[in-house]
Amino acid sequence: MISGAVTSPIDHVKGISNRNESEKWAKDLIEEARKHPVPGKGNHALYTFAHATNLDGELLPVEVAAVELLNIIRPTVALTVWMALMGHALFANRDVYDALKKDFDNLQDPFIQEMRRYYPFFPMLPAIAVNDVEVDGYLIPKDSWVVLDLYGSNHDERAIKSPEQFDMARYVGKAKDLSYEEEYEMIAQGGGRFRDMHRCAGEWITLHSMRVFSDQLVNAFEFTVSEQDWTIPMNQFPTYPNSKALLFKD
Repeated sequence: MISGAVTSPIDHVKGISNRNESEKWAKDLIEEARKHPVPGKGNHALYTFAHATNLDGELLPVEVAAVELLNIIRPTVALTVWMALMGHALFANRDVYDALKKDFDNLQDPFIQEMRRYYPFFPMLPAIAVNDVEVDGYLIPKDSWVVLDLYGSNHDERAIKSPEQFDMARYVGKAKDLSYEEEYEMIAQGGGRFRDMHRCAGEWITLHSMRVFSDQLVNAFEFTVSEQDWTIPMNQFPTYPNSKALLFKD
């Protein structure tokens, strides 16, 4: 579902098929959780969504609860890509690691936001215009192919000073605003107001998970980093270092 999003038509169709199969699997889990709940599991994601209600106090339809469950599972799996990229940020060049470790409390969130700007989870996103639409005076005709250049937008020197430099300091004091207030300063996981336009449903899960992982990688353990291929291919979706990120806990 993730790796087939932006590759070939065959992979895309397979991704859709896998999504349908995943939704059926999730529906079976929701139905089983409702019929035969396991005591003491109420705080688990499965039971949270199985027993979730709408504003009228009625249980969510099984189909809706299943999709919401997948909306937790899918970003959690996708986060492994960000963690591989975090390994690159911290250990391909130890300068970032040393600076973050020295002032972790102040730099953790700026580090995470700079990671989301600097690295391309998806370098770009393609789409087809479903209607004629005008953007800044430019007409995009219906049925046209459109490419959103995520990497290029987040590395545009007209908007970002020294975009090819990994600089945590650029987001000191405003890291949280990027995901909660700002609409277009950075479009790592979509743009616009969160409730009105398309931003990734897993954006906040991503932020919190990256906080946990960065704390573990910087403060909880020491690692030996072997020789490896840190190259990040830009024609792979999603993309990450060729060697992933090989760390050996001391």
